[in-house]
Amino acid sequence: MKIFTKIAEKTPSPGLWKGQTAENELDLRYEDIDKVLYSINEKNIRNKEMITKIAGIEKKKVIRIIDMMHRNEHKNRLPPSPPVRYFK
Repeated sequence: MKIFTKIAEKTPSPGLWKGQTAENELDLRYEDIDKVLYSINEKNIRNKEMITKIAGIEKKKVIRIIDMMHRNEHKNRLPPSPPVRYFK
C-alpha cells in the first residue's frame, strides 16, 4: 500500500485546535508508549521494574501507560449481545 510521505509522517493530533498534538495531550511520547506495550503484549513481561529497565523510561510513566491500557481495555472487546438461537 502506497502512502504519501506527508500523511505517513504527520504528527498524530485530535485536531481540535491548531498546533494540538496527541503526545502533548498525553504528556507521553508514542515511542515510550510503544516500548511499554511491546514489552507487555509481545514479550509477555508484567513486572513494572523490568519494563522500566527494558524501555528505558521512568517508572511513573510505565505505571501511567499500564493504567491507561487497563482503563481502555473495553475498547478492544466486542460489545455485549444477546445469545443467538437458531430454530428449525
